[in-house]
Amino acid sequence: MEAIILAAGWGQRLQPVSKGKTKTLLPIGGQTLLERIVVHCAGLGIEEFCVVGGYGLPELLKALDKLKTAARRFDVVVNDDFRETNTGFSLLLALEQVRGKDALIVNGDLLFHPQILEDIVSSPTSAISVDDFKELTPESIKVVIENNIIKHITKSIEIGLAHGEYIGLAKIIEKDLRLLYRVLGQIVREDKNAYYDYAFAPVSSKTALATVSTKGLPWTEIDDLKDFENAKTLAAEWKI
Repeated sequence: MEAIILAAGWGQRLQPVSKGKTKTLLPIGGQTLLERIVVHCAGLGIEEFCVVGGYGLPELLKALDKLKTAARRFDVVVNDDFRETNTGFSLLLALEQVRGKDALIVNGDLLFHPQILEDIVSSPTSAISVDDFKELTPESIKVVIENNIIKHITKSIEIGLAHGEYIGLAKIIEKDLRLLYRVLGQIVREDKNAYYDYAFAPVSSKTALATVSTKGLPWTEIDDLKDFENAKTLAAEWKI
C-alpha cells in the first residue's frame, strides 16, 4: 500500500501561524502533522508515500528529507496551481503516479487517533472513514448512505439527512484506482476547484465502497486557528 498525503494547500485562515509552510507542517505536541501521519503509517507497514506539495514547497521538502529514515520512498508531486485548484486536482496528480498497489488517501491537515487509521487500512474493500458520532455542522463534509451505497457526499447536504461526516481518510484498493481516476478526472475538468470527496458517490455506484466508523475516537481537521487550538488540546488529552 502507498499513502498519498495531500499537502499543497496554503492555509489562508491559519495565517500567520502557517505563513511560508503548508498546514501539514503545523506542530502539534512536539510533532508536525506530517511526522504523525508518516509514523502512524509506518507502524502499519506503509513505507511508500506520494506527497502532493504546493504552497511552502521548500519547507515541505526539508521536512521530508528529515523523515527519510522513516520510509522506504517519498515521491513528491507538485501542484503549481494550488491557489486556483483544490484537493480534487491535487489527488488527480497523485493518482497519475500511483500504480500497482492499494492507495491510502490522507488529507494533510488531519489529526487522528491511530486506531482510526488502522481500521480503514484493515478494510477488505475500498472505504472511507466516517464520523457517525459527532454533531454535524454546515462545514462538515456530510455523507448520505442508501442501501450501502454512498449517494451523496458534500457540505451542502441538509444535516438531518446525513449519516455522518467524511473526515479526510480513505482507502482505495488497486482494482478501483482506475475508476476513481476516471471519475475524478471528469469532475475536475468541469470544476478545477472541486474537492476529491465528490468522486466517492459515483464511484460507490459502480464498486464496493464501504464506510468505516471512527467509533467516536478523536480526530480533527485544521482549517483555522480555532481548529489548531482544538488539535493541540486533543493531542494532549488523548496522547495521540
